[in-house]
Amino acid sequence: MSAEKRVSITYRQIGIGTVVLVLAVGAFFIGKLTASTSTTSSKVSAVASLAPDAVPTPSTATVVAPTTTVATTATTVPPTTTPPALGALVGTWAQSNSGVTISADGHFTIGTRTNTWCGPNLPAPCDSMDRNVITDGYLQSGLVHATGPDTAAGTVTTNTSGPVGTSITFTFDASSDTVTVDDGSGKWGPYCGQAATTSACGP
Repeated sequence: MSAEKRVSITYRQIGIGTVVLVLAVGAFFIGKLTASTSTTSSKVSAVASLAPDAVPTPSTATVVAPTTTVATTATTVPPTTTPPALGALVGTWAQSNSGVTISADGHFTIGTRTNTWCGPNLPAPCDSMDRNVITDGYLQSGLVHATGPDTAAGTVTTNTSGPVGTSITFTFDASSDTVTVDDGSGKWGPYCGQAATTSACGP
């Protein structure tokens, strides 16, 4: 056999071997692809065959809003106590050389004559006159509150003839329309109202 024929046969054999190799490799990959497709189909069929109640469903969480409790403190307002009115004690009460004035707000003034006119080198207390208005030398004033229908008590805050801060009481007598004063040093009066007889409170 000549050299040219032998070369030709060799090339043919190589070509055939290459084709066989290519076909073998292709068959291998085709087999793998077929097996993979078969497995995927089986999984899809298995999922599709599940019963409706066998398919897991997402759970629903119930959110409960927190409850806020506001603590309240009851405030008790004490009732307003209105002091009793001074009633019949309010007004001006007089006697021959002295007088008492009690206002509805509880302020009082007591003026009493000393029967001594003020003058040079004459110590107080003494009486004075200005435009025919006599100012008593003995003066007391302060504040009282009702302690009963016809009584009041309080404190002396100014005094021209004695100490201050002392207690004082006023008592009204409806039968005679008079007021009696007690400042601790003794009872003064009676002081007459408009309905009292003139003789009840001195000349």
